[in-house]
Amino acid sequence: MKNDEMNYPFYRTLSSEDIINDQQSMLESYSSQDFEYIFMPKQMNPKCFDILKDIVMQERTAVFDLKILTEVINCTYFLLFIRL
Repeated sequence: MKNDEMNYPFYRTLSSEDIINDQQSMLESYSSQDFEYIFMPKQMNPKCFDILKDIVMQERTAVFDLKILTEVINCTYFLLFIRL
């Protein structure tokens, strides 16, 4: 322990085992029902579902467009390389 650390009465060394044990006890104090109550809605909102579906479809379209663009760029570079 460093000299500075000894001057502070509130200083406490924590091992990784202490931290893991603390977290474990906190997790055990919650039941799975508590998590379901906190995080899961009682009823699915159809508007939310539609919005999420639209977002996913837009992302898929963007990824697909990016793949096509990459293929076009690669083909263009290949054709330019052949002409040189």
